[in-house]
Amino acid sequence: MELLSREAPADIGAAASSQDALADTHHRIVVSPAFGKFVHAAPMTFTAEGEWVSAGQVLGTLETGDGTIDVPSPCDGWLVDYLVLDGQRVRPGTALCHVEAE
Repeated sequence: MELLSREAPADIGAAASSQDALADTHHRIVVSPAFGKFVHAAPMTFTAEGEWVSAGQVLGTLETGDGTIDVPSPCDGWLVDYLVLDGQRVRPGTALCHVEAE
C-alpha cells in the first residue's frame, strides 16, 4: 500500500513508514494535501465507489479557506472506497480514498 500526497506534511512520515510492511504497489491511499472540507466528486463527474477511474480523474475537492483543491486519482484503477464522509473536515495527511491500481 502506498500513501500519496501532493504536499507531504511533517507528520506523514510516520504513517508512510507504518505502511512499508504492506509494500503492495497495487493499492494506493490518497491523502489530503491541506486542511479543509473534502467533498466527493459530483455524480455527473464520477459515479460511485467500485467504478473505474483514470489517472488524474478528480475523486473529490478539498474546500479550504483560500479556495478549492482538486484531489485526483494517482493512477488508473478501481475506486475501492472513500475513507471519509462527504463534507467531512480533514487535515493534511488524512486518508481520503483507496484506489486499487490495475
